[in-house]
Amino acid sequence: MIPCSNSNEGVRCRMVFPHETYWSVSEELEGTLAAKFALQEHYGTNVMVELLFCRVLNVQPSLTHAHLNARLAHTAVASHSTFNPLSASGQGRIGLGLSLPDIARALAHHDTRPAASSGARFDPGQAFVDALQAAGRYRRPELGGQGLAPTHSQAASPPGSSDRRSSAVGDSSAIEGNSAASQTRTWQYVGVCGAGACCFPIFATQETVSQPGAGTRLPRFIQSQFGVPDLALISRLCTVFGLHHTQIAFAFDHSGRSVCCEHLFLDISRVPRAQCLLARQEHTPSAQQPGWAAYITFWITEFAQAVAHQGVGPGINEQFLQVQSELIAVMLPTALQMEMGWPLT
Repeated sequence: MIPCSNSNEGVRCRMVFPHETYWSVSEELEGTLAAKFALQEHYGTNVMVELLFCRVLNVQPSLTHAHLNARLAHTAVASHSTFNPLSASGQGRIGLGLSLPDIARALAHHDTRPAASSGARFDPGQAFVDALQAAGRYRRPELGGQGLAPTHSQAASPPGSSDRRSSAVGDSSAIEGNSAASQTRTWQYVGVCGAGACCFPIFATQETVSQPGAGTRLPRFIQSQFGVPDLALISRLCTVFGLHHTQIAFAFDHSGRSVCCEHLFLDISRVPRAQCLLARQEHTPSAQQPGWAAYITFWITEFAQAVAHQGVGPGINEQFLQVQSELIAVMLPTALQMEMGWPLT
């Protein structure tokens, strides 16, 4: 229900249908009537409320001029009905549906195009939501038979969005990225970490696989060199980010470069450092012991790095760091509460 105090239809508020809603508007629509119908204008900038609408209820995160034109093209001749729940007094008229004719008339008298030289302002909160949504659409590479499954941007990009992810179709176990950070790397499935239902595939770069003496001994070398993390914990932390454990894999690049710029990979070479943090606690974990909290924090940070790349691309820059920080700030308290019973407030 959205107030319409300035409506010329005698309608005091509108009941907007789910498919018509949007959380915010792009910079080019700021200050227009379209912005007044944005849910953000009425619910505020609370990140968790935004996640509820955008991730759970599938509300469009941001309405652009192109999106609006598409909606207007389909509903240019449509009229919105009204009903009067207080028919006896004639007060409190409520409109059904978004008032697109009003918006169209308002836009006709408003220059919504930004100056050519102006760049869009970076919104960390919106990038945070975009990263989680992109990660939720991500599909882990197939391990055999069908090549690489399309990443989220090929499979489900919203209209007008830029394609920041890459995919490749190769043999049954190879992946090749096209971004600046990964264009020279091809990933190859080399083994599995764990057993049973709680297991994760391991990928390595083609250069790593091609090292002298690697071959079939590489999986054994990786696990003997780096060990195996708490895979049950890794599976549970997936749910904190709204992911399923089948979307995640471990990876290794002998050059030491980040493994998660394109895919939701966790760096298996980081396991020994995580184990050092865990070793600070005694044999029986408790909420008073710092080791388990440090271990959880470590892996939440690794997850946040991979998820942030899904939202802002492969580069490590100020925008990436802002999104990673927001992810950690929101997800870490939830993880500590889930694993250790720490209060959220």
